[in-house]
Amino acid sequence: MKKVSVVIPVHNGADKLRKTVNAILMQSYQNIEVVLVENFSSDNSLDICQQIARNDERVKVLQSFDKGTTYARKKGILSSGGDYITFSDQDDSYIDKYSIEKMCHAIQTDNSEICQFGFYITKGLGRKKKMYAESPHRVVSADIAVKEEMKGLFFCFTTAISTNVWNKIYKADFLKAVVQDMNRTLYIAEDQYLNMLALTHPDFRQISFFDDAYYVWNSEIGRSSLSGSAESLFVENNFTRMLAIHYTEKYQLGDEVMYKIHLDTIYYLKAIICTDIANGADKQKTLEKIRTYHDFDMVKTAIQYFQHMPKEKHWEELDFLISDCTAEEYYAFCQEQKKNVSFKTKLHILYQKLLHSRYKT
Repeated sequence: MKKVSVVIPVHNGADKLRKTVNAILMQSYQNIEVVLVENFSSDNSLDICQQIARNDERVKVLQSFDKGTTYARKKGILSSGGDYITFSDQDDSYIDKYSIEKMCHAIQTDNSEICQFGFYITKGLGRKKKMYAESPHRVVSADIAVKEEMKGLFFCFTTAISTNVWNKIYKADFLKAVVQDMNRTLYIAEDQYLNMLALTHPDFRQISFFDDAYYVWNSEIGRSSLSGSAESLFVENNFTRMLAIHYTEKYQLGDEVMYKIHLDTIYYLKAIICTDIANGADKQKTLEKIRTYHDFDMVKTAIQYFQHMPKEKHWEELDFLISDCTAEEYYAFCQEQKKNVSFKTKLHILYQKLLHSRYKT
């Protein structure tokens, strides 16, 4: 029987961790290993991890002394002893006790490097919504996955792939080779980073998609504030979006993908500033944020992209957002719109809130 390792980064998770791990240990598939990687907690998370490990030899406890979920995951992956690796957050769960068994059976049957499943999002009062499970079972080769599926990692909704790692199971040897190249401190955009590296790794042959959903993201638990999580993600995306641009160019993914990446950047910045103003943030700090963010590589690249685009593809709001306006002018523009945030901005905030705010504090 093949072994499955479940890697869980731990940061201030003392109040939820025991329930999460115990549920995994009670899965029908018993040849499992739970790898807990404590990362700079200020509560007694490490003590809880060690207590759990003393009660079940299948639990391994590590500490990552490099800050960030990226490095915690990397250490957990490289220290795993399983044939397959999947992930959990410290406060999430599986839909039933057969989830890991079914995931393991799926990856063995298809012999893919990665298998992706749907997942559920909790909606309050015990309600769950099924996500990313619209496609029937299919196996996609590496070439097609890079040309088509990888677009889903770059904010395009025309593919079945999701950025998340916890609704996937990976071949352990493959994933260990992938994470050798992970060298960035990320807290929120780390799922996207890992999956970009996985889909472009030379050992990647194929990915399988299933319409079954096994993982439950408890989105109502421990969520950081919208403005805080959105702002942190924006900062981290200064790296991941430039990497996405690199892959878009390298694999010739098309103008549609490049357009979406850059438009997302422009409107995400606007959303953050509008949210700051609506929340009554200090004006001088917000002005400094505008100046700082406009100096990010991804923002400068997005502005240049649209400035070189034919004018007939522009609209009034976009023309202003890519103009050489001062921080004060940008602030005034967003202040005028704070009570009437555009549909695109609202949609973007919702998207980030549901699918990207993964680092819970």
